[in-house]
This record gives sequence, C-alpha cells and structure tokens, in this order.
Amino acid sequence: MAKEKNIVLKAIEESGSISAASRMLNISRSTVREKMKKYGIELKRELTQGGKE
Repeated sequence: MAKEKNIVLKAIEESGSISAASRMLNISRSTVREKMKKYGIELKRELTQGGKE
C-alpha cells in the first residue's frame, strides 16, 4: 500500500492537478480522488492555484 500511495502522491506533485495526475497514471479522476481519500492525501493550496497565493 505504501508504494501505491507514493505513486499517487508523486503524480499529483509532479503534475499539479488531479486531472493531470489521472492522465499520468492512466486512471480516472474519481479513482485518483478515492486513492487520495484512502491514503489521506490532500492537495496543497499552491498546487490548486498554480503556485500563486
């Protein structure tokens, strides 16, 4: 499970969005969201706003 969490987390961090991460992982956005909830992953504010505050 830790490996899956790291893969999802890395995809989100590298892509900056759930949509882009889902494309990178070749899974649906809803599946990415389910995995985020399962592993307690939250989007950081700077990711959701393109790095702007």
